[in-house]
Amino acid sequence: GGGAPQRTASGKRPRVYYIDWMRVIAIYLVVVYHVVQGLDWVSFYRNVPGMAKFVVSFRASALQVGMPMFFHISGRAHALSASMGLVKTFVRRAQRLLLPFVVCYIMLIPPWQYIDKEYDWRHPGTLHMKANPVEWLIDYWLTAKFLIYFDLAWLWFLPALR
Repeated sequence: GGGAPQRTASGKRPRVYYIDWMRVIAIYLVVVYHVVQGLDWVSFYRNVPGMAKFVVSFRASALQVGMPMFFHISGRAHALSASMGLVKTFVRRAQRLLLPFVVCYIMLIPPWQYIDKEYDWRHPGTLHMKANPVEWLIDYWLTAKFLIYFDLAWLWFLPALR
């Protein structure tokens, strides 16, 4: 059936290879999705007939397949793992999720917010920012901007970490 595989003589459950292959497919799907998204943002496909429709269809399809696949993989892997109890499961998950959250929030969000808030869209170019990055970061960390610009949209992947 759909339950966990029986333990072997060594006491370990046998490896479930289809989950490994689903992870491989899901990871490649995420990488390709983001490459296509990035190329779309820089108008790479602008002069290719029919490509805009293809890109929209691909991105929608990838999200419709990829996200459910990640949730299935996460749920199946959790179901196949050894039982630990609620508190121990909570502590392990917190350790695996909170450290990446804090590190990424400190390392990734400030540059992202700087570019989002300070890029001069009227004068597009590589270095057309309205504020000095060092002064902006000092202001970001020492004022309420750290909390005002709080955005968790980029953290969708954390529940899938196991």
